[in-house]
Parts: sequence; C-alpha cells; structure tokens
Amino acid sequence: GQILALKAQWAYFSNQHTLAIDLCRQALALTPPSWTYLRGGVTLFLGMSMQAIGQSLAAERLLLKEYEANNETNNAYALQVIEALGFNYLNSSQLNDAERIGQLLAQGGAISGLGLLKNWGDYYLGVVHFEQYKLEFAEQDFSKVNESRFTANLATYRESVAGLSLVKQSRGKNTEAWQ
Repeated sequence: GQILALKAQWAYFSNQHTLAIDLCRQALALTPPSWTYLRGGVTLFLGMSMQAIGQSLAAERLLLKEYEANNETNNAYALQVIEALGFNYLNSSQLNDAERIGQLLAQGGAISGLGLLKNWGDYYLGVVHFEQYKLEFAEQDFSKVNESRFTANLATYRESVAGLSLVKQSRGKNTEAWQ
C-alpha cells in the first residue's frame, strides 16, 4: 500500500490523473484502516485527481461521504479528506464552501496538534478572504502560516508569503509588500 501511495503521488504530479486514481484505489484496498495518516493522504490525492479529470461532483460526494463516515472529525484521516475537499472548492471558486472547509481544517488541526493541516486551513481562509476582498482577515490568515514557517508545508508557506505581499499591495503598502 505504501509504495502504491507514493506511485499515486508521482502520477498526480506528473499529470497522469487516471493512473493516480487507479493507484489510489489499489493503495486504499491494501492499507489497514488503522493507518489513518497514509489513508488520508491517499484519499487526498484520489479526490484531487478525480477533480483534475472533470469528476468534481463524484469527488465531492466521495470526500463528504468519507468525512461524515469517520467517527472522529479531527484525526489525520478526516482532516486530509477535507483538505482535498477544500483544495477542490478553491480550484472551482466555491468560496463559501472553501471557507467552511478552511475553518474546519484550521480548527481541527489546532485541536489535534496537526499543525501541517492547520496551516492548510489558514492558507485556504487567506485565499478566500483575499478573493472576497476581506484584506484584514486575509492578512491575519496568511500571517498565521508565516508564523509557523518552520513546520508549515513549503507550498503553503510560499503561497502565504505571496498572499501577504498581494494583500499589502492591495492596501497600498507597496514598500511592505517588497519586504
């Protein structure tokens, strides 16, 4: 299961989304339910791959079903499932849904001590608030990620730095944006 999970990630990042879906399903079939972090990661790439090939509604149904079926909504599995859901909502400009998921992810990550997932939630909220032109909130959200720069995912950190720069520029603080 672990090797298939890695192959599925490789297929996703190589734009071979149909292959990634097949590999994710195989990995899930072989991985014990107690391996919540690995299963969550596989489900994350399954949901994102499904959206990438135009199966957005099927991905949403799958991810919501998995999240709702999970007894514990703040464990690694549940949080990675909604991480995928939030990613898909952001990419399809469903900002209200993305905001709701960002809040769940940030709160759940904080409660469970999974800072990496909390940072994703804060990042999603920053993007949503920036898109809604709620710049003060966006700045707060992106700043939360930047304060955890040593434990944040590199992509989340990088995008939050860029988000902060955009917020500062939008607020007419061009000198601060360059810092």
